[in-house]
Amino acid sequence: QRSLYETALPRFLCEEHQICNVPMLWFDDFDGTSVWRKILSLVAMKTNGWRDGFADWVEALPTSPLNVPSESEREKVKREYREEVARKEQMVKDLQDKIASSEQRLKDQANAEQRMNQFQAEAEQRAARAEESLQDEIRKLKRELREAERNLPSSCFSPDSVVLDRALGPVTLKDLVVGSEVATSEGWSTVTTFLHWHPNATVRALQIVHHQGSLTLSPEHMVFAMTEPNGVARAIPAMEVEAGAMWLQVVHPKGDRIASFVHSVEQTT
Repeated sequence: QRSLYETALPRFLCEEHQICNVPMLWFDDFDGTSVWRKILSLVAMKTNGWRDGFADWVEALPTSPLNVPSESEREKVKREYREEVARKEQMVKDLQDKIASSEQRLKDQANAEQRMNQFQAEAEQRAARAEESLQDEIRKLKRELREAERNLPSSCFSPDSVVLDRALGPVTLKDLVVGSEVATSEGWSTVTTFLHWHPNATVRALQIVHHQGSLTLSPEHMVFAMTEPNGVARAIPAMEVEAGAMWLQVVHPKGDRIASFVHSVEQTT
């Protein structure tokens, strides 16, 4: 009956007789004396109102053995509270683990994207270096080509190239004679001699097709060209003329110098 005394007796003494915080003392009843009598003998020997009431209360307690619970109500509340706290702490821990896992996945994804961007940047740099190297190789080959072309026998103009004769108008070079007056960029000029005259030779040449006609000449022969129709003409080798991006300076049949757009530049003989 110890559990019953621990819960009911202090409350009874405090509520009915204003005797609170009474220390609990326990004795084994080996000599046949009832427990409550021993408690009364410890408090006082003579009887009074509160003692009689206490004695009546004890007498009214059940005499049959009680099933003592494994824990008191207070202990139960404490246990349930500790279990609830532990459960919530576990929930918090689980949420923290999920957050940490999500943050780690996000960090891994960011690292993967960073590595991908770095790989892409490195690939672009390698491609740019490769393109630059290829452009250098192309420029080198073009220089070697121009050098090789300069070492070829000069062929100048094709005999079928057309020039403007002051007396006859447009004529081919093969029809010119010493003494003919032809139009040049500086005005009319008299033919005094032919430096290269090989009527039966076959040589490599360029055919420049422009808006006013066409021009067949050796790749290294100089022509007057410009990068815009109203630009300043400059002398460049025929091999450097670019189709679709340049204009040739030609002499109009009336004697005026005009810009003629270059449509194509092709290899010929």
